[in-house]
Amino acid sequence: MIMAPLQQVFDATTTPVLVRDEDGYYIYANAAAQAFLGYDQVEFDQKQLTDLVSADPKLLYQGLQFLRRYGHWSGRTLYRAKSGALLKADINIFTRTLPDGTTLDVTLIHPLPRFAANTMPVTEPEAQFGLTIVQSVLLQLLSEGFSDAQIAGLLDVEVAAVDEQVREMLGKMNVSSRTAALVVAIKTRAVL
Repeated sequence: MIMAPLQQVFDATTTPVLVRDEDGYYIYANAAAQAFLGYDQVEFDQKQLTDLVSADPKLLYQGLQFLRRYGHWSGRTLYRAKSGALLKADINIFTRTLPDGTTLDVTLIHPLPRFAANTMPVTEPEAQFGLTIVQSVLLQLLSEGFSDAQIAGLLDVEVAAVDEQVREMLGKMNVSSRTAALVVAIKTRAVL
């Protein structure tokens, strides 16, 4: 079970959120994710990554390796809905280690229209701007609209630490505001 503060943040967002455990099983889906894919929480609890994601196994493996190495991954995928439909979505995934050492994968889903065109892949903000992995995850979460307090809860840090990381990130990106950082990140495809 995910920690209560995490679940409170995820329950409050209209963005579909899925949480997977270290063994690849889904352990949580907020109401938006349940509505998007058509499964209820009990059905999600019985699903693994490969039950819901329709992808070339080699590409899926590469994405998971990137996630394990860097702690985050962004891209486009197809989800299998309960109805049998394949639903296209842009996703941002980050890992979160709980105090007991358990690692969770948190997926933020952005459903796309049926006829959405394929786009260029997301670039790596670490290489592009010299960001740390934590700053890259922070940039993703800011792009999702999470507040500093919510981000602090998700990353298990103090709000002051979030603020400090934001200041460092802005300096590395050579911008003076969070809005400017997000505009640059979107234009350069550092975030979806």
